[in-house]
Amino acid sequence: MTRMTPSEAFVETLAAHGVTDIFGSWAQPSWMLWNLRARWHPLYPPVS
Repeated sequence: MTRMTPSEAFVETLAAHGVTDIFGSWAQPSWMLWNLRARWHPLYPPVS
């Protein structure tokens, strides 16, 4: 079994918590976390 990269492990963690649609995260309970993250994280688009 190959080793997961940190980003893959992060996605797996999100999936385990039920956050499977990152780009549709405003519909998830954790939308506020993603709204904050999107303000500085280069991999996610800004959330209006």
